[in-house]
Amino acid sequence: MINFPLMKSATKLKDLVEKLGEYCTQMTGAPYFRAQVHMAEHVFDTLGDINLEVEHFLKSANHPAAGSKAGRPSRVPPRPATTQIVHPEHDEPHLKLKGQPFRKMTLAQAARELLAEHAVLHGKDIERLALEGGYRTASKNFQSTMVIAFQRDGGFENVGRNRWRLKQPSLNLNGGRNGAAGVEVAEEAPTK
Repeated sequence: MINFPLMKSATKLKDLVEKLGEYCTQMTGAPYFRAQVHMAEHVFDTLGDINLEVEHFLKSANHPAAGSKAGRPSRVPPRPATTQIVHPEHDEPHLKLKGQPFRKMTLAQAARELLAEHAVLHGKDIERLALEGGYRTASKNFQSTMVIAFQRDGGFENVGRNRWRLKQPSLNLNGGRNGAAGVEVAEEAPTK
């Protein structure tokens, strides 16, 4: 039995891979840096499309051989579709992110967006969500890079066990806020 949606998905995937190859060739042959950056954006967009198409292909692969070896039934029962994966350190379900909102942001900017929405997040969740959201890095040790970025920015606070939140501005004795950029607090002259 031929599964036409799978054939269509496979054809689309092949077309995307060919398109990716063309963009890579154009990127490496571009005479100017600006043109290389432009083609690199096409490469990243196509990689995202390929990722979505592979997911669609795998979800559509509803054939009898799935989950079995050589026609034998699988000994592992299938997971229910509603299973939530819980992070072992803080017993919270993993969060999902749609699109690529962090594609053109620094790590500190992406983390600020995430923490503004979720208040407190584990470092691994910040890493996963930032990367899923399009943040790009060549770092081999993301967590160390993240800590350094947070220290340089100064607007983040580790509340323990690699759980992060945005630093809360504190009020000083003169009624001004400490840590606010560009705000100077004038001291009152003593009255006699």
